[in-house]
Amino acid sequence: MVDERTGDETDRMRVRARDRFAAGEVVPEVAVGHGGRWGISAIFRLPGQVRHDVAGLARQVGAVAGPGHWIHDADSLHLTICTFEPHRPGVSPTDRRVRMFGAALRAAATGLPAVRLVLRGVGPHPRGVAVLAHPEDDTADTLRRRIDSSLRAGSGSDRPGPSVSRLARDWYVNLVHFAAPAIDVGAVLTWCDDQGEAELGSVVLPAAELVRWDAKGGTVRPVPLDRVELTGG
Repeated sequence: MVDERTGDETDRMRVRARDRFAAGEVVPEVAVGHGGRWGISAIFRLPGQVRHDVAGLARQVGAVAGPGHWIHDADSLHLTICTFEPHRPGVSPTDRRVRMFGAALRAAATGLPAVRLVLRGVGPHPRGVAVLAHPEDDTADTLRRRIDSSLRAGSGSDRPGPSVSRLARDWYVNLVHFAAPAIDVGAVLTWCDDQGEAELGSVVLPAAELVRWDAKGGTVRPVPLDRVELTGG
């Protein structure tokens, strides 16, 4: 088990989240709908073979957790950079706010190189189970801060309010989101502790995507709206 007094913010988040889950705090997902979670987001997708390796872990812990939960496959696994607004169904790339969010993401990415992360460690939290991601430098956090600054510099009723996710300093890939009332908490804890220090390797993330979310096939899936390359450095 990671000592909360050491390590990076992701490690400290992992310890706190496990303690909450072990104490019985579980927050199942509800149907994706207007005004709820899963609004327009900026994300990184996992590249190459590692996304299939991580998807294998998702299937394993999904079987342990029990039926009815959202198990993320290779195409839906992601790291959330930030969420811009509550869910709105059916938005398109030409939507005015989508264009505004895309512009903020593009401005934030200017001059930044590809993001480099190490995937290491697995842990439960009240909403699911995640693989932890540890930045190799400050590029990922810089992108988040710049997005927040770009949006705050806007004006008018279209400007989004503050978002905790735009200022967070923890990074992770959710394997499963809890979505059913029955969860085998003890089995999930045991599985996570057994996999706790799993090393999944380093990843290079050369592009960020702006996406909306659709509920399909017993999970949520990202629908691309825009893409921004990280070509600096």
